[in-house]
Amino acid sequence: MKYLLLAISIISYTSGKAQKSITVSENLVRDSDELTLLRIPYIYQGEEGDGQVWDISQSDEVCGDKTIAYYAGKSGNFLCVDDKQVAYYKFKDNCLTQYAMENRLKKIGYSKGKLLMRYPFQYGDSLSESFEGCGRYCGNYSFLRFLQTE
Repeated sequence: MKYLLLAISIISYTSGKAQKSITVSENLVRDSDELTLLRIPYIYQGEEGDGQVWDISQSDEVCGDKTIAYYAGKSGNFLCVDDKQVAYYKFKDNCLTQYAMENRLKKIGYSKGKLLMRYPFQYGDSLSESFEGCGRYCGNYSFLRFLQTE
């Protein structure tokens, strides 16, 4: 009886984590990282529910691959380059924020950066923060882009 109570008390005070948190060291992009995405057409995946498997092995490729490359700059800055745009990110105070973006048609700079990730990030956490930026469309038209959160 003593051993049973001892075992129950030890088990009840032992805690474990089922979910691993997202950390900077394991998940922040590094210089020369590349991500290749394969574009495929929409296919009907079948019924919903548990135990369903989506088979995309027979899908045809559409428009080739899309490669996204990351380059590290000085003092925690990053460039994200793909075939359509360049995005500029800054890592500071365990937060990854976007501070600028440009493509052939528009260029925008954020006076209050767009929060993309806060580290460490655990199961159940959520992100929501205001951002504000202004830019030029086609070199002629000014625009304002913002999100206000409460």
